Amino acid sequence: MAVSLLLPKKEGEKETSKELRSWATDLLNDSSPVKLSQEQSQSLKRNGLSLKPGDLIFFKRQKPVIYLGDHQIIRDTDNGHLEVQTLDNQAEQGLNK
Repeated sequence: MAVSLLLPKKEGEKETSKELRSWATDLLNDSSPVKLSQEQSQSLKRNGLSLKPGDLIFFKRQKPVIYLGDHQIIRDTDNGHLEVQTLDNQAEQGLNK
């Protein structure tokens, strides 16, 4: 859930409040074995995640995925195929595994 609060919003979606971005950033930083720098933490709290097509995204215990834009990612499945998914679904799965 914390990651989804920091994701860029789709057109027409309401922006996440500063308070929720701050909470999500602190939760992620507290839960992560690799801590954010103060500058990174402040940037997430101000702006959330700013993803561009082609960015790699790493989830715990999963292979990295490639961001395609418009909340879409492409990932390698266990059987060697490629699959396009929404980033929201992948973020939830990555946090729950």
